[in-house]
Amino acid sequence: MFQYLRRLHRKGALLILLWMYAPAGAWQLNFPQDTIAYNDKFNNRQSMAFDSQGNIHIVYSGQSGTNSTTREIYYVTDSANTFITKQVTTNLVDDNYPTIVLDKNDNVHIGFLGRDAGNLFQVQYTRLDGNTFTTPILITTAGLNKATPMCAIGRDSVLHFVYHTFPPTGTQHAYYRRFNLRDSSLSAEQLLFEAGVTGDFDSGIAVDTSGFVHIVVKSGSAFGGPMKYYTNRTGSLVETPTGVTVDVDYPRVRVDKNNTVHILYRNSPNEVLYLINNASGSFETPVAVSTSGQRPGGYHNFAVDDEGTVFVVYQSSLAASARGWFLVHGKDGIFTNPSLIFDLTPEYVTRNTSTVAARGNGEIAVTYSPGAVRNSVVVCDIFMKRGTVQTTGVRYTADVPTSFVLHQNYPNPFNPTTTITFSIPLSVVGQLPVISLRVYDLLGREVAMLVNDKLQAGNYEVTFNAEGLPSGTYFCRLQAGEFMQTKRLLLLR
Repeated sequence: MFQYLRRLHRKGALLILLWMYAPAGAWQLNFPQDTIAYNDKFNNRQSMAFDSQGNIHIVYSGQSGTNSTTREIYYVTDSANTFITKQVTTNLVDDNYPTIVLDKNDNVHIGFLGRDAGNLFQVQYTRLDGNTFTTPILITTAGLNKATPMCAIGRDSVLHFVYHTFPPTGTQHAYYRRFNLRDSSLSAEQLLFEAGVTGDFDSGIAVDTSGFVHIVVKSGSAFGGPMKYYTNRTGSLVETPTGVTVDVDYPRVRVDKNNTVHILYRNSPNEVLYLINNASGSFETPVAVSTSGQRPGGYHNFAVDDEGTVFVVYQSSLAASARGWFLVHGKDGIFTNPSLIFDLTPEYVTRNTSTVAARGNGEIAVTYSPGAVRNSVVVCDIFMKRGTVQTTGVRYTADVPTSFVLHQNYPNPFNPTTTITFSIPLSVVGQLPVISLRVYDLLGREVAMLVNDKLQAGNYEVTFNAEGLPSGTYFCRLQAGEFMQTKRLLLLR
């Protein structure tokens, strides 16, 4: 079970909202694990998207051990519950940094970095035509090495790219360019700003339903700098203030179905992830997404489902929080505590990239790539977990009860949701009690953990969603130290 408490002052009342998975395991994302890549290659830098039918499409780079000249791009999709892998490039010249996007007709488009005839890194593009990928097209040419491209596609079949120049010496810059798929025309390159690269994606790009472009760039040196946000909503692509003044790392941008712009970034000084959006018409105060002391990184993107819930997956390199991958999700400025997706097992020694896709109401897929030495070869595998995240709200009021009480749920009988209320008195020892609220079936098996945390005195209201459970009698148990009280719940379909 994982949850997060945040106090909100609204219309004079004090509210605490807990967002949680229901049902869920203790601090663990217990979705089944699928294998995307497990072989003798170093596979990572994956990008992923859902199509309109809920099928998964993944692209990643894979190389033989530490030999970067063997690095190629691979594509994976699920069909009839089977993962099918295709090799996208076969040129043995170091192809890397792939990003996958799907157009309105579910056609697959991939942007990536590959070498040209002059052995310079250039931004390239290919698409899936039937069962094969087209010959890559150069989006950039000659001059300087390019780095870490990201792409997005609009409903007008125009691809948009943001990328960096990477000269042997001198200043690095971020650029924007678009490619019109209808007539294969390229726009002129537009210089955005001085922007050093880190070896990871240092920019993000998205297109809204009106075809407007949204770009975020980490400016300055490779060690973090001011965030720049560009959009062409006023006609031309210009910088627009966001209110973020701290130095940032790894900014990303998404636009939801209501054309709200969400921007995720890591605050360089305190190494905490923050999110801002312009749902109110202008960018609001940043909200912390990760907890302090985790050092989040390795996230290719973040996702927003159709209901506006934001999902973020990242890896932490600090042992205090487990050296693995974590998921947080939230809405309206309220985010869960991190839920562990995958901790390093004895087989694995490093953490690499991750990505997340979301659709519908909480349907997500996450990938992560642990590294190891297997048969004396440096390898990196890619795994995926997929499922539906259910969020349940717990409302708190500050009236102080005189005793622990578990009230009868209402309605009862119910189908499929019911409300459970309980009361917590002031602690006599001055410490917050650990409160457990769980639901069991007639055989005593736990079917949902609704609360498992230290809560202050007050009255609480919980919504229990029994979707997926059969009709019958269930028992709800409130426990706090030696106190225990149980109520019978009747689910009638």
